[in-house]
Amino acid sequence: MYEYPPTKLSEIENIQNVQVEKASSSVTFSYREPEDVFKVKEKLRKLGYPAVDAKNSLASKAISVTSCATGKL
Repeated sequence: MYEYPPTKLSEIENIQNVQVEKASSSVTFSYREPEDVFKVKEKLRKLGYPAVDAKNSLASKAISVTSCATGKL
């Protein structure tokens, strides 16, 4: 498990303790309010890492590949 202080996610208000697990392609974090989770999901989507429950268009897949290659998280 990797912790990247600060990450682009930890820059979001009310988000702390961000941990990225590359092997399982998962991210865990602490938050204060339920709407904070939506902020993180939106930030991840913009970075090219859509949520598992999100539609993943061809454009999203291309952004995801680019993000992985450049290490944007």
